[in-house]
Amino acid sequence: MLRWTLALAPALALGGCIIYDTNGKCRDCSDEQGGHGDHDDTGIVDSGGAVDDTSVTDTGGQVDDTSSDPSADMKLSLTPNVGTAGTTFIAHLTSDQASFDWSLVSDVSFYGGVQVIASEPEPTELLLTLNIPSDALAGTADLLVATSDGRAFFMSDALTIQADPNGSTDTGGCQ
Repeated sequence: MLRWTLALAPALALGGCIIYDTNGKCRDCSDEQGGHGDHDDTGIVDSGGAVDDTSVTDTGGQVDDTSSDPSADMKLSLTPNVGTAGTTFIAHLTSDQASFDWSLVSDVSFYGGVQVIASEPEPTELLLTLNIPSDALAGTADLLVATSDGRAFFMSDALTIQADPNGSTDTGGCQ
């Protein structure tokens, strides 16, 4: 009993509802299909707002996303995908879905020292002007693309940042 109490403690702390199967018997009845209320084969009393649990399918912990928006599984590609600290360049962001509407992109963010200076939607790609500050650490930067219709797409390790081979610092055009 202690094991079940510990297992259910997180659900109780969240204020959730726990439904349990009584093997077809009403918890208030001594026999199946007891003398009060309507019953279904799950032991849940039907009080006019019947609970239909026939749509629940045990998938072994797998999430069935076959009905989700196909663009949610969109794969992004960035070219070039390598940049050097202290440089500014134009990159092309493309998708494996030719029909993706790049004009819906509302925000592009890198995590890992890369700055997006400008973005320009084209019919088949999003042009990005990127700046990698001279003090950016070598490594990779992740990319997050958000759209005006509330979707978001994430690309892990989208850009590899290389250290400036000359060790120079960006002077902003001044000598």
